[in-house]
Amino acid sequence: MVLENKLKVQKLKEKVVVIEDLITTGKSSLIAVDVLQKEEVRELEVKSIFSYGFDSAKENYAKI
Repeated sequence: MVLENKLKVQKLKEKVVVIEDLITTGKSSLIAVDVLQKEEVRELEVKSIFSYGFDSAKENYAKI
């Protein structure tokens, strides 16, 4: 996946904020979270500019 290749340039040990413009299901930001967790990021937040508030997104975020 392209996202994984770009993030694996170096180990990220700092705080990272994933900013999503629009959350529908949350899938794309959760892919980024998964990659960052594998890279052992110390602190991680996900923020969005807008969310539809769909139950599917809430359920997906509850899994992490």
